[in-house]
Amino acid sequence: MSAKRGRRSLRTYLKLTLGAVLLVGLNYVFTKLFDLLYGKTDLGYALGIFIVLFFFVAFFTLFLWWADNRGTLASMMGAKEES
Repeated sequence: MSAKRGRRSLRTYLKLTLGAVLLVGLNYVFTKLFDLLYGKTDLGYALGIFIVLFFFVAFFTLFLWWADNRGTLASMMGAKEES
């Protein structure tokens, strides 16, 4: 027997909206960071860009972990159960 499908809670839609805004913003920032890196030969500058990229990846990972409290998104993306 399947559960009745219907409107989710406002909190769910808030998470989805926040996720969409973050995806757009992160896409813009990633693109700009790679544009800033392209053609540069200064090792310190490149290292700084990679550090910033690492923090953005870490932030987005934590956001996905927070938003995907039931594991639905992870299973859709092919994640297996951890043993």
